[in-house]
Amino acid sequence: MQNIFSNKKHCFANKFNIITNSSAVNISMCFILTVFLFLGIAIYCNTRINGLCLNNESTNTITDNYNISFNNTNSSINLPARLNEKTKSVTLTRFIHGDELAGNYISFMRTTLQLIYILIMNRCTNENDIIDFAGLARPSHWYFVKVPQHDFTLTIDMNSQIDITKLLHISTGTKSALIFDILCRHAFQLIIGFLACICGIMLLITAFIIKTDLSKRLYWFGLTSMFAGIWTICNSTVIQLFFSHGTFTSYIGYCCYFLFPIAVTGFLLTFDHIKNEAYMYIVYWCEILSIAVIFTMQLMGLIIVSNVLWIVHIEILSITLAVIITYIKNWKTNTIREFNIFISIMIISFFLILDIIRYYSNNSTFERIRFSVYGIALLLVYFSFSIFHVIKENFIQNTRNKIYKELAFTDAMTHINNRSAFELAMEKERLSVESHRYILIADLNNLKHINDTYGHRFGDEAIKNTARLMHENFMKIGRCYRIGGDEFCVIINNTSLDIINRCLKTFHQAVNDIAATTDYPYSVATGYGAIDESGIDNCFKAVDSIMYKNKSKAKKAREQPDSVRWMKGSYVTLSSHLSHHTALCSYRMNNP
Repeated sequence: MQNIFSNKKHCFANKFNIITNSSAVNISMCFILTVFLFLGIAIYCNTRINGLCLNNESTNTITDNYNISFNNTNSSINLPARLNEKTKSVTLTRFIHGDELAGNYISFMRTTLQLIYILIMNRCTNENDIIDFAGLARPSHWYFVKVPQHDFTLTIDMNSQIDITKLLHISTGTKSALIFDILCRHAFQLIIGFLACICGIMLLITAFIIKTDLSKRLYWFGLTSMFAGIWTICNSTVIQLFFSHGTFTSYIGYCCYFLFPIAVTGFLLTFDHIKNEAYMYIVYWCEILSIAVIFTMQLMGLIIVSNVLWIVHIEILSITLAVIITYIKNWKTNTIREFNIFISIMIISFFLILDIIRYYSNNSTFERIRFSVYGIALLLVYFSFSIFHVIKENFIQNTRNKIYKELAFTDAMTHINNRSAFELAMEKERLSVESHRYILIADLNNLKHINDTYGHRFGDEAIKNTARLMHENFMKIGRCYRIGGDEFCVIINNTSLDIINRCLKTFHQAVNDIAATTDYPYSVATGYGAIDESGIDNCFKAVDSIMYKNKSKAKKAREQPDSVRWMKGSYVTLSSHLSHHTALCSYRMNNP
């Protein structure tokens, strides 16, 4: 018996190793390669900004020799640029030659909260039909203005509710080429944003499916990735091409930006060496309180959310500092796992801090670099390895549990349910309220005689044959169990007596067929009864008593001369079959 169990365990182990080393690993590597493929496409698109065209339609950027007027001063400026002085009104003027035009349109973006008036040869082409939110919000918006194909003077008058700090570039070309150029300029950012959103959704789904101790960590990591992705997409300014009234998308982007530090902190608090630190909880609740106050004041019209981004910047710096303090504090006890987490967070924080510096910088070249996008790209790389490592570990654990459960509840010899599984089923049946429930007990006759006379090999063969026939004939109507050395049981639910009798008849016929071919006496005694209000335990006792009566009748039949005794097993079959018709009545008479 021990050898059989060991062989079965070894078989399961080999199967487990194959699954672990093939399926899980292959899935993980495929997804990692997919992430890197998207990143490669994004990087390629990002390096192909200049000279892109659509159907041989090129674009041209007009950057120099603009006259700028603000605060009663006039000067010359090149675009894009940042203003060193505070002003809420700026006028740009430039004489544009016809040969500078690459098409019949010019494009530029006005930033948040600006009112724009465009004059072409003293002709106003105002396009300020943007819906305000709470009387304040006016999101960023792309302008495509049709211009003549000859020399003209372009005047752009900008007025804002807040200080104007930067001026963006102006491009010319056909409208389709300009839109294509905008899409290509932000391809890297868009791909990274969408990939982050997809990864975040996958993480959230995984967190709800696997139901392990790591689910909370996956949940927070999923929110982090999704918030970062949505903010990246909204911040790309491409979304404004599809939503002419972009107030809603603008606020969605700001919401995700303010929620990002909360998700990061929640993710960090899932680690044991961090969640024990009180200052991390202080940072967490301060973040929640700040976003609640900010958006309440925004809805009341007291502040403009784009003016308080410095709060998020402080939160990011606070998180970075807290992680550094925690790692240094636990320097001696940190494992390789904690070190990897620390390095990953530091790399991502590095790019986020660079982006904060860029936000406050007056360097126009530095301003065009979106460092946070590269940080999110690294976040995706970390995600691609970590999430599928978690999935793989969960898969391994589930496989182990399945194997151990099968080993614990499966009979090693017959491969049907064992006594432990039967006891568990009995506990469930005691609580069940289903109708038409039955118990059938079968007992292999003469097992000791077979073992003593013919050898244990034939005894084991008889047990296996009985288990196989029980499974083949009753698996469609119930669950089969080996509850003893030569005793078997079937728990039947929602089945009529006619079906049970037909299955029983087929079973005994199969027993007789085997008995006719064996060198040892092979027969099986059976009995069954219905489960009523008295409970399954009383029913089991009654059915067991009926089965032993049939077993005694079969023994008496075997002791008669061969001339009186019919074919091997035939009398037992008939006696048992006749007893079934009286089993139910007998049980109910004894248990009114």
